[in-house]
Amino acid sequence: MSLFTISNGCFPSPPSFQGKQTTFASFDPKILLPGSLNYWTYDGSLTTPPLLESVTWIVLKEPISVSPAQVINLLYYLLALAS
Repeated sequence: MSLFTISNGCFPSPPSFQGKQTTFASFDPKILLPGSLNYWTYDGSLTTPPLLESVTWIVLKEPISVSPAQVINLLYYLLALAS
């Protein structure tokens, strides 16, 4: 399910941010991570061509979840920063 389906048509087409830059002076990305940063690693490959087998996947042991409403709120925030 795409974000644009979840948003019930609020955004008829994806916004374009190509070539744009912004800073996040008051944003701490650590709030997006779980309390524990314990993780597993395993050898793997890229999931798109050239499918190189030189990737070490890192998977957090403690899952996080994001609701559709949280994703929409983040998109509104990013759109406001881009304008």
